[in-house]
Amino acid sequence: MAHRRQGYRFKNDWTVEKLRAGRESEGDWKITKPIPVNIKIDVEHRVLNLERAKEYLDRAHSFSLLNCGCRTARGNCDAPLDVCIGMDSAAEKAFSDDAYKDLNPRKIT
Repeated sequence: MAHRRQGYRFKNDWTVEKLRAGRESEGDWKITKPIPVNIKIDVEHRVLNLERAKEYLDRAHSFSLLNCGCRTARGNCDAPLDVCIGMDSAAEKAFSDDAYKDLNPRKIT
């Protein structure tokens, strides 16, 4: 498949410039972390051990599962759509905000 080639770009892909411009103009971009393909990004990673991850999950009272907004909007990917997980306030926002209705938010446990 063409899209499996390293460095392949679709005609309707977001550019780094569009992503940066979107972050300044749209509120939702502030909570996402788009990562362009084949670009090195220096970050500080935090790896949780299983016990710490369980603590976060045990403390949360609501969970949501949504379709990936990028995959839904662009239609360029054959990867699974239902992959975005929200906890607590992010989950509640997905259920109450009409902006997320096209992403098919559903409650999970």
